[in-house]
Amino acid sequence: MKNEQAARAYNNRRLRFELDDGGDDDEAVPFLCECGDSGCAEAMEMTADAFMSIHSAPNRFAVLPGHVLGDVEWVVETDDRYWVVEKRPSAMASSE
Repeated sequence: MKNEQAARAYNNRRLRFELDDGGDDDEAVPFLCECGDSGCAEAMEMTADAFMSIHSAPNRFAVLPGHVLGDVEWVVETDDRYWVVEKRPSAMASSE
């Protein structure tokens, strides 16, 4: 969970910068993949609105297609550029 939370924190800063800079809500913005692989530093693109919608739940993360840890999360939404994964409750509890 550390990698996912660190990537989310970075992406939240990126989002604030984009919004403060007057970015268009419908324009695709590069965000860091929030997968559990600590070696992953790949980017994916989505709109600011999509990013905020995904993160309306604390156990959901945006990852590149295929970047899923099946033993602790499952895919709840797919897009050509990113997938949304939801952490299993046991994975969330162990990170607290």
